[in-house]
Amino acid sequence: MSMTARLRDILRAAPSIQALVDAHVHRDERPQGEPLPAVVLLLISDPRPLTFSGPHTVRAARVQIDCLASSRGLAEAIGDAVIEAVDGRALADADGFESARILNVRHDSSRDQPATTFRTAIDVMVWHHPAP
Repeated sequence: MSMTARLRDILRAAPSIQALVDAHVHRDERPQGEPLPAVVLLLISDPRPLTFSGPHTVRAARVQIDCLASSRGLAEAIGDAVIEAVDGRALADADGFESARILNVRHDSSRDQPATTFRTAIDVMVWHHPAP
Protein backbone atom coordinates (compact mmCIF):
# COMPACT_ATOMS: atom_id res chain seq x y z
CA MET A 1 0.00 0.00 0.00
CA SER A 2 1.33 3.44 -0.86
CA MET A 3 2.30 6.01 1.75
CA THR A 4 -0.59 8.32 0.85
CA ALA A 5 -3.10 5.45 1.08
CA ARG A 6 -1.77 4.57 4.55
CA LEU A 7 -1.91 8.24 5.58
CA ARG A 8 -5.48 8.54 4.24
CA ASP A 9 -6.51 5.51 6.31
CA ILE A 10 -4.91 6.96 9.45
CA LEU A 11 -6.77 10.25 8.99
CA ARG A 12 -10.07 8.44 8.32
CA ALA A 13 -9.62 6.47 11.56
CA ALA A 14 -8.80 9.48 13.75
CA PRO A 15 -11.85 10.20 15.95
CA SER A 16 -11.33 13.99 15.84
CA ILE A 17 -11.30 13.95 12.03
CA GLN A 18 -14.19 11.47 11.76
CA ALA A 19 -16.27 13.80 13.91
CA LEU A 20 -15.69 16.65 11.43
CA VAL A 21 -15.65 15.01 7.98
CA ASP A 22 -16.97 11.48 8.54
CA ALA A 23 -15.09 9.27 6.03
CA HIS A 24 -14.62 12.03 3.42
CA VAL A 25 -10.81 11.72 3.26
CA HIS A 26 -9.43 11.14 -0.22
CA ARG A 27 -6.26 11.05 -2.27
CA ASP A 28 -5.78 13.32 -5.30
CA GLU A 29 -9.31 14.76 -5.56
CA ARG A 30 -12.71 14.91 -3.92
CA PRO A 31 -15.31 12.88 -5.84
CA GLN A 32 -17.57 15.07 -7.95
CA GLY A 33 -20.73 16.02 -6.11
CA GLU A 34 -19.54 14.83 -2.71
CA PRO A 35 -20.72 17.21 0.03
CA LEU A 36 -18.37 19.23 2.19
CA PRO A 37 -16.53 19.01 4.52
CA ALA A 38 -13.72 16.83 3.21
CA VAL A 39 -9.97 16.26 3.31
CA VAL A 40 -7.84 15.67 0.19
CA LEU A 41 -4.22 14.48 0.19
CA LEU A 42 -1.89 15.38 -2.68
CA LEU A 43 1.59 13.89 -3.01
CA ILE A 44 3.82 16.80 -4.02
CA SER A 45 7.19 15.01 -4.05
CA ASP A 46 8.66 11.70 -2.90
CA PRO A 47 12.32 11.55 -3.98
CA ARG A 48 14.10 8.19 -4.06
CA PRO A 49 17.63 8.95 -2.86
CA LEU A 50 20.35 6.37 -3.43
CA THR A 51 23.64 5.61 -1.74
CA PHE A 52 26.43 3.37 -2.98
CA SER A 53 24.79 0.51 -1.09
CA GLY A 54 21.34 1.08 -2.57
CA PRO A 55 18.16 3.04 -1.84
CA HIS A 56 17.64 4.79 1.49
CA THR A 57 15.37 2.90 3.82
CA VAL A 58 13.57 6.10 4.88
CA ARG A 59 12.22 8.63 2.40
CA ALA A 60 11.05 12.20 2.94
CA ALA A 61 7.84 12.94 1.04
CA ARG A 62 6.06 16.27 0.81
CA VAL A 63 2.27 16.00 1.08
CA GLN A 64 -0.31 18.77 0.78
CA ILE A 65 -3.41 18.15 2.87
CA ASP A 66 -6.40 20.27 1.86
CA CYS A 67 -9.12 20.71 4.48
CA LEU A 68 -12.28 21.81 2.65
CA ALA A 69 -15.43 23.21 4.24
CA SER A 70 -18.33 25.59 3.74
CA SER A 71 -17.02 27.95 6.44
CA ARG A 72 -13.60 29.33 7.40
CA GLY A 73 -14.04 28.18 11.00
CA LEU A 74 -14.77 24.58 10.04
CA ALA A 75 -11.85 24.47 7.56
CA GLU A 76 -9.54 25.66 10.33
CA ALA A 77 -10.97 23.15 12.84
CA ILE A 78 -10.37 20.31 10.38
CA GLY A 79 -6.84 21.63 9.82
CA ASP A 80 -6.16 21.64 13.57
CA ALA A 81 -7.39 18.04 13.84
CA VAL A 82 -5.19 16.96 10.91
CA ILE A 83 -2.14 18.67 12.41
CA GLU A 84 -2.76 16.95 15.75
CA ALA A 85 -3.05 13.58 13.98
CA VAL A 86 0.22 13.82 12.03
CA ASP A 87 2.67 16.37 13.49
CA GLY A 88 5.86 15.30 15.19
CA ARG A 89 5.91 11.71 16.33
CA ALA A 90 2.11 11.22 16.09
CA LEU A 91 2.61 8.77 13.19
CA ALA A 92 5.54 6.91 14.77
CA ASP A 93 3.40 3.97 15.89
CA ALA A 94 1.77 3.61 12.48
CA ASP A 95 3.19 0.98 10.16
CA GLY A 96 5.73 2.44 7.74
CA PHE A 97 6.02 5.93 9.24
CA GLU A 98 8.84 7.57 11.18
CA SER A 99 7.57 11.10 11.77
CA ALA A 100 6.09 14.17 10.13
CA ARG A 101 6.66 17.90 10.36
CA ILE A 102 4.28 20.70 9.43
CA LEU A 103 6.06 22.98 6.96
CA ASN A 104 3.34 25.52 6.24
CA VAL A 105 -0.35 26.30 6.72
CA ARG A 106 -2.30 28.65 4.49
CA HIS A 107 -5.92 29.65 3.96
CA ASP A 108 -7.88 30.55 0.86
CA SER A 109 -11.32 30.20 -0.66
CA SER A 110 -12.95 29.69 -4.03
CA ARG A 111 -16.37 30.83 -5.15
CA ASP A 112 -18.01 27.73 -6.48
CA GLN A 113 -21.66 27.83 -7.41
CA PRO A 114 -23.81 27.94 -5.38
CA ALA A 115 -21.47 28.51 -2.38
CA THR A 116 -17.93 29.39 -1.37
CA THR A 117 -15.48 26.60 -0.47
CA PHE A 118 -12.97 27.48 2.23
CA ARG A 119 -9.62 25.69 2.32
CA THR A 120 -6.95 25.24 4.94
CA ALA A 121 -3.94 23.81 3.08
CA ILE A 122 -1.27 22.10 5.15
CA ASP A 123 2.17 21.26 3.75
CA VAL A 124 3.64 18.26 5.57
CA MET A 125 7.02 16.54 5.27
CA VAL A 126 6.47 12.84 6.02
CA TRP A 127 9.38 10.49 6.74
CA HIS A 128 8.29 7.00 5.76
CA HIS A 129 9.53 3.56 4.80
CA PRO A 130 8.56 2.66 1.24
CA ALA A 131 6.19 -0.26 0.81
CA PRO A 132 7.98 -3.46 -0.21
